[in-house]
Amino acid sequence: MKVPRSSFNKLKVFVMVTISCILLASPFLAGAADYPKKPVSIIVTYGAGGGTDVIFRAASSVIHQYWGQPLIVINKPGAGGTVGASFAAKANPDGYTLLAALQGPLIINPLQVKVDYSIENFEPLVQLVSAPQILVANVKTPWRNAKEMIEYAKSNPGKVKLGTTGFGNLPHLMTLRLQELTAAKFTIIPFKGNAPARKEVLAGHIDGLISVMQDASYVKAGSLKGLAVLANERFPGLDVPTFAEQGYPEMVADVWWGVAALKGTPEPVKAKIVETFEKVANDKSFKSMMKKMEMPIVYLGPTDFENKCKKLQDFFPGFVESMGLLKK
Repeated sequence: MKVPRSSFNKLKVFVMVTISCILLASPFLAGAADYPKKPVSIIVTYGAGGGTDVIFRAASSVIHQYWGQPLIVINKPGAGGTVGASFAAKANPDGYTLLAALQGPLIINPLQVKVDYSIENFEPLVQLVSAPQILVANVKTPWRNAKEMIEYAKSNPGKVKLGTTGFGNLPHLMTLRLQELTAAKFTIIPFKGNAPARKEVLAGHIDGLISVMQDASYVKAGSLKGLAVLANERFPGLDVPTFAEQGYPEMVADVWWGVAALKGTPEPVKAKIVETFEKVANDKSFKSMMKKMEMPIVYLGPTDFENKCKKLQDFFPGFVESMGLLKK
């Protein structure tokens, strides 16, 4: 049967368009299939030695065996994590620059200060670690628990000096919350991350700090006092009462650490990142390191992690406004 010339021409055009589409798509498909073909950077928005830094350096020590390339930790501290988040937001959405995701830089801080990015610039992929916060103090302070510290602060306004890991982030907000709930008056001093704040507590230059659970290792070693855990229940293996036990049930807050990619990162690349970090979360060596650091692995995949972020996006505007820090 003879094919009409018009039909043949249409078929020819269709085949040519199809081949062109395949050729155009092939570099993308190849790039996704062999991702990563070079080192991947992850932007840590706090300084070296802090909780965020140690988690992702631990991840970087095992991840190469799963995707054959190193994970390079780049510290960009400052302004409560917004300096690093802003830096990451300007990267290409190719999967070679990731963000160490925390609620402070992603969700809380943009409510308070003008920044040139938002959470909409990123796609939360996985949560790796989540832990309650802990109030620690210098060993020479006279208080055995948070209640005694609070009573002293009430009688001696401004004399208790508490550090925070930055201005406007979760530890700072919870320090302000403690002040509001108790009518105590603290001198609150922000630092560029947990490590420099802890250093000042250890040296006795400030009295205490609402810190990450990583500092429970210092409590166990006897170099810091644990005054209260910001959780509904005591932290396993740690003889430190909760704030709830001491009469302040509203003082509950966890810090989480995850991984976010730039909006527009190809789906196959994101899938590879998720797959790899799930392997990291289940890696025996990584688990051992997190256990030693008192940092519980609480893995969430993309859907659950994104839903968690959305809930916090709904919650924090009212909370930040109640602290008087919502930007005008």
